[in-house]
Amino acid sequence: AAAEANAQTLMAEHGLARGRFAVFAPFTTRAQKHWFEDAWRILASRVRDELGLTPVILGGPADRAAAERIATATPGAVQLAGITRLPEAAALIRHAGLLVGVDTGLTHMGAAFNTPMVALFGSTRPYLDTCRANGKVIWLGLECSPCRRRPTCKGAYTCLRAITPERVMTEIRGVLAVEPAA
Repeated sequence: AAAEANAQTLMAEHGLARGRFAVFAPFTTRAQKHWFEDAWRILASRVRDELGLTPVILGGPADRAAAERIATATPGAVQLAGITRLPEAAALIRHAGLLVGVDTGLTHMGAAFNTPMVALFGSTRPYLDTCRANGKVIWLGLECSPCRRRPTCKGAYTCLRAITPERVMTEIRGVLAVEPAA
């Protein structure tokens, strides 16, 4: 109940209406699981402009600077990385109209709450079936993937770089077109 009340307060403070914002979960503890900041900036602008959803960036305290760079590039985006605790982040995800994230716990919460979701996987072996029509996993299945904790690409992370914002937008449109489950 306290987490829900705190989430409602955050939503009110930032003008976020239930179902009218998109949570971005761009961060993990391992760089080889991150999509690139330039791609997040492009996606945030497109989600805002084309879908009318306010981007909300979640993450931990160590992610604040990167989240701020993404949010600054997208006027109207809300940067909450390092501000919410896990229970508040979960409540925000439950109220979101969309979640886009990398292989991280916040993204998996989208699946648990039946929030329309697009998950981006590269260096880890993903689950490909989300068991629901409004959830999609993008994994390119490159020969070097999954590399897990031993990347062979010397930091190029082609498995994620090759996922374009256009591809993500296509999948977003697909999951948003699914009628909500009763």
